Amino acid sequence: MGLEADKITRVARSPLRKLSPNDRLIKPTMLAYELGFETSHLVSAIASALYFDYEKDPEAIQLRRISEPCV
Repeated sequence: MGLEADKITRVARSPLRKLSPNDRLIKPTMLAYELGFETSHLVSAIASALYFDYEKDPEAIQLRRISEPCV
């Protein structure tokens, strides 16, 4: 049985939750930084979450609305 690739819309869904201070992107990035580890890949993942734009994801729509004045 082969491995199936996850669709980006499933992996990236709920970007606001994933960008919250204690979830899977920000918390490990801060910990890695505090411990002196390289964080460029984690920061790239955070940037990708900020750019996630999918019309069927309510959090992606909300993120787009709150970030529009910034871009």
